[in-house]
Amino acid sequence: MSDVTKLSDIYPSLTVKINVTNESPKTEIGKITRIRSLVDDPNGIEVVIVGGTMGNVTEIIKSAEIAKNKIMSETNFCENKEGFTEEVMRNKVIPQTVQSFLNSQGGSVFIGVKDDPTAGEEKIIGLQHDRDYFESKNNGPISDEKFQDDLRSEIESSLEKNLVSKTRLGQLLDYEWWNIDGKTILEIIIPSSKNPVFYKNIRRTGKNKGKQITFVVGYEEKNNIITHDERELDDFFVREGSHKSPITKFEEFTNYYDEYFK
Repeated sequence: MSDVTKLSDIYPSLTVKINVTNESPKTEIGKITRIRSLVDDPNGIEVVIVGGTMGNVTEIIKSAEIAKNKIMSETNFCENKEGFTEEVMRNKVIPQTVQSFLNSQGGSVFIGVKDDPTAGEEKIIGLQHDRDYFESKNNGPISDEKFQDDLRSEIESSLEKNLVSKTRLGQLLDYEWWNIDGKTILEIIIPSSKNPVFYKNIRRTGKNKGKQITFVVGYEEKNNIITHDERELDDFFVREGSHKSPITKFEEFTNYYDEYFK
């Protein structure tokens, strides 16, 4: 559950109820445009909502209508994905997308939504393809509750397998199931992480399948024997506009670390 007193749980684009600063007792509901607090606040994180009103967050407002508006707008705090169970989505696209939100200001990943539908296609398609995957594993129909439990469990297993951080990622994420236009979709709600999160490049095929990719960092020759050191190769993604973006240079990473994590 999100905590309105924790800076890491509050990010722009959330719809919230606030106690308006210096106008007590008065509350307003709106979408966050800016965060004013620099640290956790027992009175609720201080934010600015649409229209310029400032106040302390008392409640995060969640509804299917708000979720649909976020899906249709797909800002830099929201990304849509058609499904999870395909190999490339499970082990690359979804983990990297979740990681980019964790390394930035947080956001939401919606599963069951076409990212860029062509003319005439539905944008909200639901989770039937993923449900078919789990029912084939079960050799028959499964309940809604079991499907939701199985999908959440596999998402969490994938993130544990593919991401690494000092922060325990499983405790950070929230999951909301929405019925929109008669289709069930999943929203993964992702806060900002207090520590950097890295994507582990794991070999998917070949002799060393399952092992992390390494690279050589130096050679040493001693007694006519040449040895070398190896380092594991991780990726670091952040949000840039409405997409994830890699940081590949050490100098860029240290600058980003100083700005977001210190």
